[in-house]
Amino acid sequence: MSNLHASASGASDTSEDLRISQGKASVERPPVNGQRRPGAPTDSWRDTSEFIFSKIRALKKPIKGTELCLLTGQLALMLEAGSSLVETLEALTEQTQNEKTAQVLRRISGEVSGGAPLSKALRAHPRVFREFYVSAVMAGESGGGLSQVFSRLEDFLLKRERLFSTLRNALIYPAVLLFLTLGAVTFLVSFVLPRFIAIFSSTGAILPLPTRMLLALAGFCQNYWYLLVLFLGAAGVGACMILANPKTRPYLYRLFLRLPLAGPLIVSFQSSSFLRITGTLLNSGVPVIEAIALAQHACTNSLFRNSIARLTLAILQGDGFSSTFSKMSLFPPMVRQMVVTGERTGKLSRTMTRMADYLDENSEKQLKRLSALAEPLIIILMGVVIGFIAISMLLPLFRLSSIIKGGA
Repeated sequence: MSNLHASASGASDTSEDLRISQGKASVERPPVNGQRRPGAPTDSWRDTSEFIFSKIRALKKPIKGTELCLLTGQLALMLEAGSSLVETLEALTEQTQNEKTAQVLRRISGEVSGGAPLSKALRAHPRVFREFYVSAVMAGESGGGLSQVFSRLEDFLLKRERLFSTLRNALIYPAVLLFLTLGAVTFLVSFVLPRFIAIFSSTGAILPLPTRMLLALAGFCQNYWYLLVLFLGAAGVGACMILANPKTRPYLYRLFLRLPLAGPLIVSFQSSSFLRITGTLLNSGVPVIEAIALAQHACTNSLFRNSIARLTLAILQGDGFSSTFSKMSLFPPMVRQMVVTGERTGKLSRTMTRMADYLDENSEKQLKRLSALAEPLIIILMGVVIGFIAISMLLPLFRLSSIIKGGA
């Protein structure tokens, strides 16, 4: 089992992210004279820019998740059928239609043909193959069960993609409705309403209050649109600065966990990610310390990462895994109890993956319920907004018709 390096900047949840990677176990010390204090103003812009560019780079993956899942399944199938690793990689390189995927496979095949282990060739492409993926392959190489490892990785990727697909589908329809509402409002206020008002203003009558309110809003947006752009830009940069700052990020993540509907979903997502990656790695032969350290980086919430880092530090200091995990209050009580039971019965990896399946299924049901609830609410909101605009346009017409009738 490889040694691990653990760095911590505090024991509280508000401390900087605790990180564990390969190396020697140590604890990060506070900065001494001459060093920059973490989170100081001189570092805030650098941290923010690194945070933004890291998110942009994450969106530009050479291979999509669905393609990686398909590739992993093909590797498992061909290796199980008896093909050699080099033959498998060459065949997949020839048959793939994605040029970026073919380039990656071509480089991996060349390195493996030259005698390099597959895990080393995969590690040269960190944007495609995450560290837990490489570690599972390394364990499969040492244990002689590479096809079984790829089968487990395929199952992991399939379930993760299904969960992400459910999340995307739950957000697409509300987003489309909001976009259509914004487009309709912009068209009515910018093009239709001014023409009606020009006709009505020629009579010299006073405009109704809803119409004056709408005109004031439209005039502000047309004359001071740059202020709106600056405000949105400043809000975006401010949010990135808060997320990039290791001192404010835990407070924001704690606020997310307390949200009425989103909080339980976030807990379920983070718990499922940790359980599934840890269970998959343990089932592939990766040591428990290394599996936990790799699963830590899969959690996007710093509170969970800090908690898992403290779990690893406790194990390195000689504490038991289940006894320490049972005290981690961020995870649901049922998850903690199932992990304790799994370790006691000698079926920890299987218990973790089954618990992750349960959490994912429960999250999918919650997402579908929230999506079904959001659809009528957004439609009602659309009706209220467009109805207000319609009333603001029709009231001047009614008043104009009454003036015409009175004059007649």
